[in-house]
Amino acid sequence: KFQTDVLLVDLIVLAFFGCLRNRKTVLCLAQGHDTSYHKPWIVKSFIRFCYRHVLSRLNVPVIAVAAGLAETLQQYRPVNLTAIPNGVDLKYFYHEPSSALRKGRSREFVILIFARRDIAKGLDIAEKALRELARIRKAQDWEVWSIGAETIRWEGIPVTNLGFIREEEKLRSILSAADIHLVASRSEGLSILLLQALACECAIVSTTASTILIHEVNGLVSPVGDSKALAQNLNRALSDEGLRNQLKRNARPLAEKFSFQNSCEQFEKALQAFVEDCR
Repeated sequence: KFQTDVLLVDLIVLAFFGCLRNRKTVLCLAQGHDTSYHKPWIVKSFIRFCYRHVLSRLNVPVIAVAAGLAETLQQYRPVNLTAIPNGVDLKYFYHEPSSALRKGRSREFVILIFARRDIAKGLDIAEKALRELARIRKAQDWEVWSIGAETIRWEGIPVTNLGFIREEEKLRSILSAADIHLVASRSEGLSILLLQALACECAIVSTTASTILIHEVNGLVSPVGDSKALAQNLNRALSDEGLRNQLKRNARPLAEKFSFQNSCEQFEKALQAFVEDCR
């Protein structure tokens, strides 16, 4: 767990040491941030020191992958911070109504999860939420599809492990066949899988870690760590066809605001500005 947690902030730490010799050429991409789950106080203190030193004192150019992440980083008083959201390639990710995977469903509804045993991703919270859903929902009409490197075996919960998906066409087919994408994260920058799911018109049930969502407009959102609230929102989405369809209709327009092309253009402009500042 200690090793996994440290990896979440390795870019900031590398930038800290990189600045010792390359002060004018270091660029840091802040992919995620959360020190709240680090138990050793010395680790928390060191990471916070690195953030503050890199962003404020050393003036390292930083690109945050989401506006919400940029707001979080403001606590370190950054001098040179730019928010450029992650992008989704809308040419490859769109709803595929004829997805062959729909025929292979064993239950009426499919809930998709991303399985990675990283405390920030909240796989333990997802398990609790799904167990609560199994308790409160009388109809046994849903199943779980898991994508990612981890193999999930939860007694009493029907799980199909699809593994780590590399092919965009296969991932599009999976997302198009799923009804709900469950995001139980404790912390996120801006999940690319979330953007891909939105582009494929999945209904989203998430924690507030997904800062781009508006509750009951393009997602059902609950507090981080609240597995019972997640379960209630899952049950709402499964029970209310009108609400579920509304979330799906509003998903694609939200994804279109985060197109890969727009992200690349913004990224290019930011790099050019950083280069000019270093001359």
